[in-house]
Amino acid sequence: MSSPLRVLYLGTSFPPGHVDLHPGINPAGHTFEVGMLEELSRLCDLRSVTTLPVRLAERAASSPPNASRGWPHDLVLLDAPPHLLNRWRSIRQLRRWLEQQIRTGWRPDVVMVYNTMPIHNAFVRGRRDTQGPARVLLMLDSPRLGQRQSLSKRVRTRLTPYRHSEDEMLTSFEGCIGLSREMERHFTPKRIPFLWMPGGCSLSRAALAQEPVLTEDHKRSLRFGYFGSLGPHAGAVELARIFAGLDSPHELVLCGYGKQAAELRELARRHSRIRFDGWLETAADTMRFGSGCDVLVSPRPPGYGNEHNFPSKLFDYALCGRAVVSTRLSGADTVLGPEAFLVEAGNFRESLLAALRAAGACSPAELLRRGRAIRSQVMAHYSWNIQAARIAGFLTQIAGR
Repeated sequence: MSSPLRVLYLGTSFPPGHVDLHPGINPAGHTFEVGMLEELSRLCDLRSVTTLPVRLAERAASSPPNASRGWPHDLVLLDAPPHLLNRWRSIRQLRRWLEQQIRTGWRPDVVMVYNTMPIHNAFVRGRRDTQGPARVLLMLDSPRLGQRQSLSKRVRTRLTPYRHSEDEMLTSFEGCIGLSREMERHFTPKRIPFLWMPGGCSLSRAALAQEPVLTEDHKRSLRFGYFGSLGPHAGAVELARIFAGLDSPHELVLCGYGKQAAELRELARRHSRIRFDGWLETAADTMRFGSGCDVLVSPRPPGYGNEHNFPSKLFDYALCGRAVVSTRLSGADTVLGPEAFLVEAGNFRESLLAALRAAGACSPAELLRRGRAIRSQVMAHYSWNIQAARIAGFLTQIAGR
């Protein structure tokens, strides 16, 4: 029997007990990484290194680590001001750590790298020897991929230590796992193998959702819900504005964390059918909120690099067992299946308005049927154990095992 594939993973997730202390730092990416690593570690000989923008010891001293979910990384690196010094230290630390692993008999077959980041870039570009491990890019998002840059921007990037454009970095990898289907067109012309893998769901989270109780009130008013980021790229404010213009008895409740929270509070203050409930602290809170809605809305607008990422909250939306309205970007229509209400990115505002009206015209029983069909579709095809097996197979192929 052959030995398990040895995988070195370079990521950005927090160790256990820290993520809830930093709610504004990569919440979706953290959940994605932990779910993936939990399952991938069952299939591969996995060792991992994370790079964080905060010093964990300092923050944890004033607020002790809680029981929040994370991954026990083998090494934690720092990418925080002063950036140049800390990046140099982290790159040296990573190289010395790997040399120590190799001396003790563990040599990776493949390095999987989360996005193109300065420390990751320097490490990957510094290991171009043909005897070294294969390099695979795990690209979760990329707002600048394929975008034309001004001459001044290109010059600044070239002169800044450890910085390389995303397009320049692509040829440093032998394969790419991308969350968005639209990413593939950047790799195929370069003959770089590509795997579309939009993410996955932890089936245990479905148990946190609550089954609905249909009442007479449902015949008069439905609850539309949103949870997730409150930045412009997520479209929550745009959703609230469009919903405010609907002539309907339905309500919209939004939850999340981000720059546009104050704007949403003001919209909720001015419109009686819109409510803003702030940040949901735990996975249980999130799933309880989602399962208390009739329709969950993911209104990602075009632009902001949204064609190059996948909204991980769609998996939680699906596990809530409720009807879903989603923009047709990055393969969302494939993941959710035919029962979702889809919004066309090229005609965003009008299409979102039409989807909200279509969902609002359905009976509660019909919405529940659609939601259960979406949940069954996602649980059958996009659980993390299924997705981890696809990742492991791709890594094995790239490593030539």
